Amino acid sequence: MTLSHPLLARLAPLVLLLVATAARSPELPEAVEAAVRALRRASDTEFPGLVGELVAAEKAAGITLRQQLADPKSRASALAVIGRADAKEAQRLREVLGHEPADALRTRELAAPYLERHLQKPVDDELERSFVRFERSFGKAARTLLRKFPAADPEEREQREELERSWNMAREAVLATVFDYRIYSDRDRGASGQPQVDRVVEALRAEHALLLEVVDAELMRFDRASSSSLEKQLRRVEWMQGLWRSAADKLRGRRGFSPEPLDEVTLATMRMLRALLLQDAGRPADAREALEGGDDFARSLLRIRRARMFEEYNDDYDVGKREQLSISEREIVRLVNEYRVALDADPLEIDGQLLEAARAHSSDMDEKAYFSHEAPDPERRTHRHRIAAAGYTNATVAETIYLGSGYEDAAVVFDGWYRSSSHHRVLISPRYRQIGLGRARSYYTANLGGGWKLPRRESREEALDAASR
Repeated sequence: MTLSHPLLARLAPLVLLLVATAARSPELPEAVEAAVRALRRASDTEFPGLVGELVAAEKAAGITLRQQLADPKSRASALAVIGRADAKEAQRLREVLGHEPADALRTRELAAPYLERHLQKPVDDELERSFVRFERSFGKAARTLLRKFPAADPEEREQREELERSWNMAREAVLATVFDYRIYSDRDRGASGQPQVDRVVEALRAEHALLLEVVDAELMRFDRASSSSLEKQLRRVEWMQGLWRSAADKLRGRRGFSPEPLDEVTLATMRMLRALLLQDAGRPADAREALEGGDDFARSLLRIRRARMFEEYNDDYDVGKREQLSISEREIVRLVNEYRVALDADPLEIDGQLLEAARAHSSDMDEKAYFSHEAPDPERRTHRHRIAAAGYTNATVAETIYLGSGYEDAAVVFDGWYRSSSHHRVLISPRYRQIGLGRARSYYTANLGGGWKLPRRESREEALDAASR
């Protein structure tokens, strides 16, 4: 039989080892030495498998040798094996075992010095050399990745952490204030609590602007790097990391073994790059999972990257469509989303059915000169009737309306809703993921819904659970 494949040829001693174990061959240590030589010649690809084989071979040799010492019929073979490596040790065992009954516990104790010197130490030495060799290759791959996308220095990381902390505190203050019905009551449409809301929102906008400046600079750096080149090198490092971890279970506690050869900064950079690449591939839920245990700044990179995707979708929504969005309709949606992103809520995507229902209601109010959520037509009385009539099937819906002079800009309409407690809470609620904004002269209607078309950062189950609350 001929072993033509190089890896099979290197594994041949290990196959012989298993046969020898079954036959209680006295040549077991020589088989382990052959396995050591195979590991010495191994490539990175073969590293984890051969490590496992070597450790298994070492264990099998030790077990078989102790069994042989405990069995009077095979003791001579075991002592011959030991004698080839250590004549004094063999003589000592011969004398001891000639006078004492050799039970399993006693032979384990007697064999320990020989196994440690002549079996475990050579194996440990070779494993340690293999660790160093593999870590060198692993480290080179990681350094190549970091040359393509250098990690932030300690001062930059500290600055980012401080910006994140300040923004998070401001965000939490806004949410705590807006959703506190004692402060921001619907009884007076929030007028009494509006000054306090304005203060915390102003602080939020300031903190988010500072954070956004740093986030945008980092995303520009990511865009300047070739995504295909980053992907290729990141895959290589992740592949080597997988090889290392696949061998790790066999190596815990071994001399020279490091459970994780990459430092935390490199690992954090890898998580961030993988998450951004997944986000760009339209897999935001996987991107979020890739960042588990990552830092807050990386999550902000992902948050803003995702927001840009929604912006592009909304900007291109009416391309090639007969019905075009007006400048004010588009701008109001942008202002709502800008505020939502600052609060870490996903932006709203424009939906055609919600848009149809919103425009129809604004036109109806304009033509019949009324301003109300309730329409005169019984079949289109409520916003739920109107939205369903447009073909929208998700049951989580809401509506906000505004009556202006016809000459106001989008910021005035947004501010009108922002200064009404109930409308304010609707606009920033995570229950809603889509919007349709319709204007008819001085009448404005925004219909919001819980459905979605674009990929979301949460799983479908999480999204449905949020919509039901």
